[in-house]
Amino acid sequence: APYVNETLEISLQHFLDTINAGEKYQRAVERAHADTSCGTSSVGNDSLPPSTPISWDEAPSPIESELGLNLKDSAPPAMDQSSWNLWSATSKGDQAYFFQRKAGQAPFANGSIVALSCGNLVPADTECEAEMLLVVSDLNAKWKGDPHPTPEQEARGHWCAYLGQVPIKVKGSVKAGQYIGPAGDGSGYGKVCVPGVEPVVAMALADKPAGADGDVVKCMVSVGLNVLATRPASLTAEKEQQLVRRITSSGDKVRELAQGAARDAQRATRKVATLHARVDDIQAQVDGLASLTATLTTEPPMPLPAPPRALKRSTWACLFGLCSVTLE
Repeated sequence: APYVNETLEISLQHFLDTINAGEKYQRAVERAHADTSCGTSSVGNDSLPPSTPISWDEAPSPIESELGLNLKDSAPPAMDQSSWNLWSATSKGDQAYFFQRKAGQAPFANGSIVALSCGNLVPADTECEAEMLLVVSDLNAKWKGDPHPTPEQEARGHWCAYLGQVPIKVKGSVKAGQYIGPAGDGSGYGKVCVPGVEPVVAMALADKPAGADGDVVKCMVSVGLNVLATRPASLTAEKEQQLVRRITSSGDKVRELAQGAARDAQRATRKVATLHARVDDIQAQVDGLASLTATLTTEPPMPLPAPPRALKRSTWACLFGLCSVTLE
């Protein structure tokens, strides 16, 4: 148990008030009076005449005379139920230990549900691999366990409840006795959850109506409930399913890329075949030209035949224009 640095004192009067001894004493006296009225001897009432009524104010009080206590005034006066609601969001009531935030993480609000990952506090979202879920109770820690941080260290972390009564920010309506777990969006809010199916950090000790989002709920936090929140099977299965979906999605993308590459390869193959055909045509033309060139360079030149006579006459007529010479 945590140490208490103040002396614990309690009076006998306070103890009797706590166990409602005054009301029990009154009922005992009334039973004694009933027994006397029936002619039966009762404790300490033999000297009283049967017709004498015994009222609360006149009832004998051997304990009072012995100890000097006033049991008749020990019962608390009747009070409205709302007047007993003395708890507030800053009431002290839990055993807490200090944890530092992850480097670069902004401070969390009091009453926020956070996750402990690698020894540091991080938001309680679905992506974090939490070792444990905790509740920030900087304003509510009644007993602070060792080691205590320096003021500089304390500015970089939070006191988190291990056991006791703390406020938790909860979304939606809540009934006393329902289990509270993280909302899962990293906001620090809680929600009503089912143990074994969802992570659990606390149990509600009061109701909260619907439409009052942001209001804190008085909750009981304990180490046992935090054990339920440590890597539940449902959360692990969900993370595995998310991993499978991501791998499947990546495989689909790789398959699409491979199919696109295959189509590009087919188009490239067709283009290469077309180029090969053109190269073959050009090669055939080059071979034909080479054969013709070889023929022209290896055969002797052929003499040109003499032009016909008509061609001669035409030639002279063309040269001399106005005169026509006929050569025979």
